[in-house]
Amino acid sequence: MLVIEDCEPLLFFLNSAVLNLGYDDQHLAANLAEAEAVWAQHKDEISHVILNYELPDGISIEFARRLLSERPDLNIIVTTGYDINVIKEACEPAGSLQFLQKPFRLGELEQALARSTVEVSA
Repeated sequence: MLVIEDCEPLLFFLNSAVLNLGYDDQHLAANLAEAEAVWAQHKDEISHVILNYELPDGISIEFARRLLSERPDLNIIVTTGYDINVIKEACEPAGSLQFLQKPFRLGELEQALARSTVEVSA
C-alpha cells in the first residue's frame, strides 16, 4: 500500500488506521515527488493507493492516471476536503477511482480498501 498525504497528522492517522485494518506492508509519502520515488522502487508490491487530491507539488490526478495505465488492477482511493462532486467530475477521465470526503470514518476507509477497482468501475 502507498499512502500519500501532505498533512502530517493525517498521514500518521492513515498509517495507524491501515495497520489496524491488517495492511502491514505500506509506504508513506508526503508529496508527489516522494510518491514517485516509492512507486519506482515498489510498484510491483503495491495494490492500494490512498492519495490526497491536492498536494504541495501538484494535483494528484495525473499521477493516478499514470499508475492506472501501468497497473489497471490498482485500487486508488482519492481523499479530499473539497466538494467531492466537483472533484469526481474533474477526475472522470481518470478511470476507476474511489473517493472519500474528509473527514471520513475508519469504516468508510475499510470499505474502500475492501473494494476492487473492477467493482468500482462497474
